[in-house]
Amino acid sequence: MEEITQLYKEFRTIDGIGVCKVYFINGIAFSFDEDDTPDNLQTVSIAEEKPHLSNEDLYKGSSYLLEEGFELDILLEDINDDLFNDNEDNSPYQKIPKRY
Repeated sequence: MEEITQLYKEFRTIDGIGVCKVYFINGIAFSFDEDDTPDNLQTVSIAEEKPHLSNEDLYKGSSYLLEEGFELDILLEDINDDLFNDNEDNSPYQKIPKRY
């Protein structure tokens, strides 16, 4: 399995869905949360300036990560907890660079 060197989530525009939170591992978009949307216009503008993603991009990213041996369901839950709880030293992802 490939090593996780970077994980993050950020607002991005997904074609046909709009601006929402997208999850990345090692720069590969693999999942999104359409219920988590920005609450201000500046964040929406920043997200719209970044490259837009399609459902196919996310499908390809998640398929690749699954082929590499990542258990995405478990990993997504752990990553989400870790990104919200930065002060906990017991996280297996504590030393991995994060960007939010």
